[in-house]
Amino acid sequence: MAILCLTTGVERLPQANISFKEALKLGLKDQQTLEEIGDLYLNLQELDQALVAYQYLVNFSPEYPDGLRKYAEVLEDPHCRNQNIDLAIDYFKAALELTEGDINKNAIAVKMERLYRKMGRDNEIKDIQQYLDHDKTDGQMSDEEDEEDNGSLF
Repeated sequence: MAILCLTTGVERLPQANISFKEALKLGLKDQQTLEEIGDLYLNLQELDQALVAYQYLVNFSPEYPDGLRKYAEVLEDPHCRNQNIDLAIDYFKAALELTEGDINKNAIAVKMERLYRKMGRDNEIKDIQQYLDHDKTDGQMSDEEDEEDNGSLF
């Protein structure tokens, strides 16, 4: 019911909140449903409700990297009343460990680097440096590494 109400927009937000609260009381423990509810709340800029949905998601599915990442993204958002950057960093760390693919890891590491700098924790950047150094050109050499000057960009 919460999903149906959220898909109709902000007009049905009170009903969506009541339905979501009831679903949680009844023991909602479906990864896909919790994620979808969180995503819908996020789309409506209802960050605190999205945070609740993602918190239940990460508690239910602590090995699900997308859930960890989404929870961290809402935790770091300055518009969230429950913003907690240190906790967001912890969840980004967990997501980074479980995420597959260098490009995906790089995207998380870039967010972590920004948060580390914001919090004055620059010394911890070394822990994620390998993901920040990822060459986005899929193994192609940069001009600096290319000893042959053939006019190519790489």
